[in-house]
Amino acid sequence: MIYRNHAGDKPIVHATATIHPSAVVIGNVQIGEKVFVGPNAVIRADEPCPEGKVEAIVIGSEVNIQDGVIIHALGGSPVLVGNGVTDPVILVTTVLSVLKALFSRPASVKG
Repeated sequence: MIYRNHAGDKPIVHATATIHPSAVVIGNVQIGEKVFVGPNAVIRADEPCPEGKVEAIVIGSEVNIQDGVIIHALGGSPVLVGNGVTDPVILVTTVLSVLKALFSRPASVKG
């Protein structure tokens, strides 16, 4: 399911991406080419920083977000996953997020 956040941001999903019907994508999220988002995955960009801005979650091309993975952008913290990312909270070159992984704090994950 694709939802707007409280600020009115709606996810942008590339036409070649596959989002499983039970996955939830909320708010300021950009999903690139040939991305797979598996069953029960949650990608949430809905928490504002003190100034009210909701930072983006950007999922680069050919990223595989597996079943039950949760990615949550905390207020004021962007989350960037995939190729071409130069200043990320999460940086990987080839992503295969394992089942039920949780990313919610600033971290560096490299492939």
